[in-house]
Amino acid sequence: MTCPLCNKSTTWSFCRMERAPIFCNVLYDTYQQALDAPVGTIELAFCPECGLVYNAAYDPRLVKYSPSYENSLFFSPRFRAYAHDQAASLVESLDLHGKRIVEIGCGDGGFLSEICSLGENTGTGYDPAVRNGVHIKNVTLLPREFRPGSDVLEADLVLCRQVLEHVWSPREFLDGLRRSMAALPTPLFVEVPNGLWILGRGNLWDVIYEHCAYYTPPSLSVAMSRSGFVARRIEPAFEGQFLTVETGEASKPAVDVTDGIHEVEILVRQFQSSSLHNVRFWRNQLSTLREQNRRAVIWGAGSKGVTFLNALDVGADVLPYVVDINPRKQGKFVPASGQRVVAPQELVGHSPHVVIVMNPVYIEEIARQLDAMGIHCELMTV
Repeated sequence: MTCPLCNKSTTWSFCRMERAPIFCNVLYDTYQQALDAPVGTIELAFCPECGLVYNAAYDPRLVKYSPSYENSLFFSPRFRAYAHDQAASLVESLDLHGKRIVEIGCGDGGFLSEICSLGENTGTGYDPAVRNGVHIKNVTLLPREFRPGSDVLEADLVLCRQVLEHVWSPREFLDGLRRSMAALPTPLFVEVPNGLWILGRGNLWDVIYEHCAYYTPPSLSVAMSRSGFVARRIEPAFEGQFLTVETGEASKPAVDVTDGIHEVEILVRQFQSSSLHNVRFWRNQLSTLREQNRRAVIWGAGSKGVTFLNALDVGADVLPYVVDINPRKQGKFVPASGQRVVAPQELVGHSPHVVIVMNPVYIEEIARQLDAMGIHCELMTV
């Protein structure tokens, strides 16, 4: 196996998942369509040279993004607050007022809209999953992929949030991005899921087919430097679940965190046992709840919820519903496992004894929603 970041062949596998949904963030109109959703193999491998964790069984031909891909988090007040604070910080630190912002992988334009509104900036976003009919003041959304090295980025800031983990050839992508930005000393802001958080918690639920790579500070540092970017800061965000990096001028020293590769390797060697422990724990929990005739429901039909249900092989006969506040997901069905996604209000008639929250960062927000609906139940987090 060859590392897709540094091309070294010293990588080794440490965890394998069969029948993982190709798209956790594409839901289906019918139960049968959901059961027939395409699946693939995930074989996590580790590169001791650059610290990258990646899916050695990934097939990029299976992954084509379209407007059916839905992963907006902006329906959550907690996430909106995070996005606002992140955008405000960038506006202040980079003096982004009346400037040009480009976002690669902009989704429905939520973050781009926020940063443009705060600084009265103009924005351009690229994403093949852009839906028709989305109009945002001072923002142009292009429903296609960004073409590294071909599209010229005339901007005062380039955003690349939650994108790099989807790119099978990161060196080629970042080299092309650097060429696209070469005419201007433009700062780049990158955000990715935090591989240290996933590995350290044994979070199998954060391992999905769409993510062909899992970055830690060392591998993110290597990715930036090898393509000519100077990483000024690499920091955790969103209660440790994300990593962010800002690039700066070449005349200033870059952050060097490659000495942390050994720490990553320790977590990698522990991941197989820790993730299996989590799977066994939750299988036992669900079995106990059934034996006690306690009704349980999953809250969160995103990547974590979809992977949780499929990794535990939990069908709709065991847990028939998944709650999600995103109205674009409601009424649809979870890939492979087949649960129907319902709005929080539908819980009023079901009176669950237990709500299993897929992401602990939202537990206070969910508790307030349940309380407002008069639903009193036990909350558990994975």
